[in-house]
Amino acid sequence: MQADDTSIPPSGSGRASLVAALALAATTLLLLRLGSGHTAESRRFAALPQFSAWTWAYAAYAAAAAAVGLATLPAFRLLGQAAGRRATIWAVAAWAVVGLLIVRFGPRALPAHSPLWLQDERVTVANVVCGIFVTPSFAGLLLVQTRLSALRRENTIQGGCGEGGRGRR
Repeated sequence: MQADDTSIPPSGSGRASLVAALALAATTLLLLRLGSGHTAESRRFAALPQFSAWTWAYAAYAAAAAAVGLATLPAFRLLGQAAGRRATIWAVAAWAVVGLLIVRFGPRALPAHSPLWLQDERVTVANVVCGIFVTPSFAGLLLVQTRLSALRRENTIQGGCGEGGRGRR
C-alpha cells in the first residue's frame, strides 16, 4: 500500500450503509412473506408467531449483512489492490465455494415440505443476496492473510534475515 492510501475516506460507513441495510431488510421481509397466503394451510402457518419472529430475524440478518458488507468494502478494495488480482480472485472464489456448500449441505430453517409457496427457493435467494453482501468481509479476511505473508517475505528479504526471522549473529 502506498502512503496516500490513508487519505481515502471510509466511504463504506455512514448513511449509505444504513439505507442499504434498511432496504435489504425490507426486501427480505417482502421476499419471505410472499406466498404466505396461497392456501389455507399456508395462511395458518404464516399466522404462527414463530413465523413472524423468523421473518423479522431473517430481516435483521440481511440488514447486518448489508451494513457489514458495505462498511468493509473500502478495506477490501485496498487489500485487493495490495494483494493483487490473482489473490483477490482466489479469495472471492473461495467464498463462492463456501457459499455453495452452505446452500447445498447447510441446515434448513424450515422443514423440507413447507406449506409456503416456493419457500425453499425464496430462502435460497435471500441467503445468496446476503452472501453477496458479506463477500468483502470474508474475502478480506483471506486477503489479510495473503498480504501479511507477503509483507513478512518482504521484511525478511530486506532485513537480511535467515530462517525463522532471525538475523545474522
